[in-house]
Amino acid sequence: MDEFIRDRTGSLPTFGAPWSDADRRRLQEIAAAKAEDYVARGVTGHPLLWERERVALLADLDAMLSDDNAWRRERDSEVVASELMFGMRGFAPVAVEVPRGRVLMGRQRGQDRQVQGRCPVGHRHQDRRRIKVQGPQR
Repeated sequence: MDEFIRDRTGSLPTFGAPWSDADRRRLQEIAAAKAEDYVARGVTGHPLLWERERVALLADLDAMLSDDNAWRRERDSEVVASELMFGMRGFAPVAVEVPRGRVLMGRQRGQDRQVQGRCPVGHRHQDRRRIKVQGPQR
């Protein structure tokens, strides 16, 4: 996803707008190229099992864009970045109070911004569940 989002920098869908057919094709192209690389490196396992998994992965990517369209339409949000780093590689830390202490560094995948200025936090597509934590944009 990072390569896909970086490729689209400057032309990402605006608030609530869907991914285009061209976007969907580009994501499939990136995934297919990576799949070919994995095959060439010999890390995909048995060819028959890999083919089934490859088809499923490509379908998941398309479904993920559909889910993302719905997410951003419902919240009138736009994609800002594929990953937001904090507390590492020169980025300022973010302290989040949790029951057993604080999380001070990490990455957040899938950074969006809403028209109201809020940034939904959390990976929306993991196991097709959404984490509903929000904070102000900084």
